[in-house]
Amino acid sequence: MATLYYRAGVWWINYAVSGQRFRISTGTGDKSLAEVKLQDLTVKLFKGELGAKKVTGRKSTLAQFFQKYEAYMGNTTVDRHSELARLHAWQ
Repeated sequence: MATLYYRAGVWWINYAVSGQRFRISTGTGDKSLAEVKLQDLTVKLFKGELGAKKVTGRKSTLAQFFQKYEAYMGNTTVDRHSELARLHAWQ
């Protein structure tokens, strides 16, 4: 649900999508124009046009992650042999 509030001479819209709060300025001090912008935003929220974007792209496997982690751990100066041994046991 989106709501309007007035601050410093400008109407603002307060809304939440997937638990994340957003506050945007309407850019106007006119309440009737701000209400029109609120209605527009409400329609966009209902259609799902606003909110978190879907992540697309290549998915890496757990084995690829462990290979990258092993390479990373092998480049550090700290002794990580026990952790690398655990990784090899998983493969």
